[in-house]
Amino acid sequence: MGRRYVQALGLVEDAELVAVADIRPQALAALDLNGIRTFSDANTMLTEVRPEVVIVATNGPSHHPLVLAAIAAGASGILCEKPIACSILEAEEMVLAARQNGCALAVNFWRRHVPAYKWLAERLQSGEWGELRSIRASWPGIGLGCTGTHMIDLWRFIGGEQLSTVFGWVDPIRGPNPRGSDFRDPGGMIVATSRSGTRYIHEQTEDGAGPGTLIIETTAAQIEVDEYNRSVSILVRDLSVKPGPGRPPKYDPVPLPADAPLLIDIVRLSADTLRELVDQSVLTCAAEHGLRSLEVVVAAHLSHREGHAPVGLPISDADAKATWLPIT
Repeated sequence: MGRRYVQALGLVEDAELVAVADIRPQALAALDLNGIRTFSDANTMLTEVRPEVVIVATNGPSHHPLVLAAIAAGASGILCEKPIACSILEAEEMVLAARQNGCALAVNFWRRHVPAYKWLAERLQSGEWGELRSIRASWPGIGLGCTGTHMIDLWRFIGGEQLSTVFGWVDPIRGPNPRGSDFRDPGGMIVATSRSGTRYIHEQTEDGAGPGTLIIETTAAQIEVDEYNRSVSILVRDLSVKPGPGRPPKYDPVPLPADAPLLIDIVRLSADTLRELVDQSVLTCAAEHGLRSLEVVVAAHLSHREGHAPVGLPISDADAKATWLPIT
């Protein structure tokens, strides 16, 4: 993601890359930085350069100290990779510190910028296609913290609801974590519900073959999203036709409008979030969304430990908030 952000900055007007920090010399050597200052220590970079906007593109466990260091160095905006942190307590401290210091903190849930998802969210929340009943996602790869948080945030964005209850199943580790042996971010399954009774289901299969699937059910429509093929199938049921013997239900396909494509371009969509920080405009991917998605992952782990018992949201128990997961 660090390399992608360097590319994304080239798409943002009035943004200048002034410095890059990485503890790995080979990572810095792989970038064409054209004389831009490089550092092996992020804290030194923040102290000497004091950038206005900081991008934290590291793995989960370092997000908390780096974001707090950037806030202390006077950053006016920060873009943090997901998951926002490894515990609810850490995330809450980050959100509070940003608010108290007038720093705009974003978590890069780039799907919020996808035109098709914005269009679907408007249709679903307006009730145009009846009442939302379920959103089901299945994705390959690691892990509930890494990929799962993206899907959880997409639930909240499309459905426009706060989740109220979480049931969790956490898989055993299927293989070495590509981020390194210090990280443990297994797959599993999360079943969440909202106060309206809508079900939200995500299956993360660490060694799955993919591609991912996303299916949305309402009382009057079914929507299948295929990010791999960049397509969305929408079937709206004609409720005036009563099915019976020899009379199957009637469905009308609804195309995506031309101005709402299923655009899956991480560099371009990340640039949208960076542009909001540079322009100091309202954040589409505000840190609060990162906190709420992390809370669901923590709740899933807690539920699994308690024999898949339901965990209520928001989590208020101090020990639960302090639960630390080495997720990536």
